[in-house]
Amino acid sequence: MDASSSHHVTPAEFLGALVAGGLSAVLCAVALQNPQSHFAFFASYLTAFPLFLAGLAGGSMLGLIAAITGAAGLFISVEFDVGTAYTLCFAVPALVLTVLALRYRVGDDGKIYWYPEGHLMASVILYPCVIFLAFVALAWSHPGGLLALTIERFGEASELIGKQLPADQAVMLHNSLPKFVRVFPALAAWSWVLILGISFLTAQLMLQKHNWSLRKSFNLLDLHVPQVFVFGLAAMGLMAMFAPEPYKYIGLKLALIFTMPLPFVGLANVHAWAEQKKKK
Repeated sequence: MDASSSHHVTPAEFLGALVAGGLSAVLCAVALQNPQSHFAFFASYLTAFPLFLAGLAGGSMLGLIAAITGAAGLFISVEFDVGTAYTLCFAVPALVLTVLALRYRVGDDGKIYWYPEGHLMASVILYPCVIFLAFVALAWSHPGGLLALTIERFGEASELIGKQLPADQAVMLHNSLPKFVRVFPALAAWSWVLILGISFLTAQLMLQKHNWSLRKSFNLLDLHVPQVFVFGLAAMGLMAMFAPEPYKYIGLKLALIFTMPLPFVGLANVHAWAEQKKKK
């Protein structure tokens, strides 16, 4: 069941969703226009926050309206590539995560069981895996696959940057490029998960504190690693060690992405230990 299935959208809520989508689009545009500024870095972390506020407080329909508004605003006012990137990186995952977070079932004991926190985390982490595999498939016909294509693109950028650096730093940049490119997809995935996760947690906990959230229960202490991730991590690790290229490259990236839940679960365990110490 969906917590927002019986929630009727009012005109004020509809307007609020439009505003939330527009604000999200503005934050994304600001972050992309001047990516080196500190405010742009801050704006990138807030891009999905208005989408989560609209969806977690008003329901899946308001989340959909906010996501469509943000994507449409960027498609119309900025470049098509920016709108596509926003849709894939923020609008779609924010909407999916909102829909899942508002799902629940009523047990035989009459108690409400919300969609588990660990499964929400799994959904967030599986998304960049799907995107990465899609890029691998698109670049399969290119000589050397995605790795070679990425090296070419970063090589062009590093040449432009190297011209502005001293000779020794330019050589260092050129030598470190292959190693960096091999882990770049995983680093990008880690950054994206962190940005989206912070936005979701901040929105949910803030709304829950003021009793504005449709999901009435969300506890970081219940965070756990789904068993499938353990088997997936082992399988991808074996692929990274023993498979030939390009499967070795694919396995390494997926293994690095599959390790993402471990730090969050570790923080949850530390938090649980601190809570027990406080009770004593």
